Amino acid sequence: IEWGEYKVEDLFDLLKIPYLLSKEQCERNGIYPVYSSESNNGGIIGYTNEALFICNETNPIYVIFGDHTRTLNIVNKSFSVLDNVKVLRPKIENYKILLFILSSWKKQIPNLGYARHWKAARNIRIELPIQKGKIDFKFMESFIAELEAQRIAELEAYLTLTGLKNTNLSKEDAIYVATNTYIIDEIIEDNDYLLNMNLTKDDWIYVSQRVYPKDLAALKAR
Repeated sequence: IEWGEYKVEDLFDLLKIPYLLSKEQCERNGIYPVYSSESNNGGIIGYTNEALFICNETNPIYVIFGDHTRTLNIVNKSFSVLDNVKVLRPKIENYKILLFILSSWKKQIPNLGYARHWKAARNIRIELPIQKGKIDFKFMESFIAELEAQRIAELEAYLTLTGLKNTNLSKEDAIYVATNTYIIDEIIEDNDYLLNMNLTKDDWIYVSQRVYPKDLAALKAR
C-alpha cells in the first residue's frame, strides 16, 4: 500500500460560524442538536429550535471538530454549536471514505491536554492510501466495508456468548457506543435489528474499544 499526504484544506472547507449559542440557551426538548467540544454523547450538549447550519441536498454532511478534545463528529442533521468547535464541510461526502479520512487525521493530532488543538490539527498532513499518485477511494471504501462486516460478526458472536442475543437495545445505549467509535453508529443505522438489543455500557465496552485508529495502525504496519 502506498501512502500520500494531504493538507486539511485539500479535504475540508473551514466554515464561518454566524454566532455561538451559550450553554444557558440550550433546551432539553429543542428540535436541533447543539454541539460542543465535549467528548460525551457524540458532542451533543443540548438542543435548540434554531439551526445555524442546515443539512440539505447542497450541504448534506458536516464535520465538527472539538478544539479541546480533538473529537471529530460527522453530522447529517441541521444543528447549532457552542464555543470551542470548528465546523468543516468535507469535500468528499461518501460516508465510509470520510470515516477513513477522519480516523487517519485524528490519529495524527497530538494530545496537548486541555488546550486548543486546532492550530496543530489544521497543519497535519493527513496520510491516505494512494494508487498511481491519486487518492485510492475504492480501497478506503472497501476497507471500511470489511470492518463493518467484521464488527457485526464480532458483535453477534459476543451477544450469543453472553446470552444477550435476544435482548433489546435502546437508542440511548446506541449513542453511548457512537461516542466511542464511529463504526457502531453506522452499523446500527444500516442494521435495524440492532435497535432491538438492550445492552449495558459494560457490554458495549467490548465493541467501543475497537476503534479505527488502531485498525489503521495495523494496516500501515503491513
